[in-house]
Amino acid sequence: MPGDCMLNVITEKSQDVLILRCRGRLVAGEGAWTLYNTVISQQNERALVLDMRGVNRVDARGLGVLVFLNQWATGAGVRLALMPSKPVRELLDLTKLHSLFEICSPESIPSDAALMSSPAGGKALKADAA
Repeated sequence: MPGDCMLNVITEKSQDVLILRCRGRLVAGEGAWTLYNTVISQQNERALVLDMRGVNRVDARGLGVLVFLNQWATGAGVRLALMPSKPVRELLDLTKLHSLFEICSPESIPSDAALMSSPAGGKALKADAA
């Protein structure tokens, strides 16, 4: 299907957190650039969640973009959390990069939004690590 080839990103505000819902393939080419440009344009936000549950494929370029965006967010003072799909989680586990990211669950977003906006919030979105 043509829709499965491209990465679509839809933004949604939930209290103090901007959620970027991603669908499709995070692969070299337009998909990787779509995510990169969308996240970088959110530099005025304090907390972002990349909801990757709709991502059905990720390659090395897509993984590289995720790692870069995580580093960018740290430098820009933006808290970035990841809600991975099964393919994203498997690649993070395989490459042992899982620990670089704050991983969150869908249930944690509304309840932790207030903590995310507070300076003492710490890694509030690391809800599914238990």
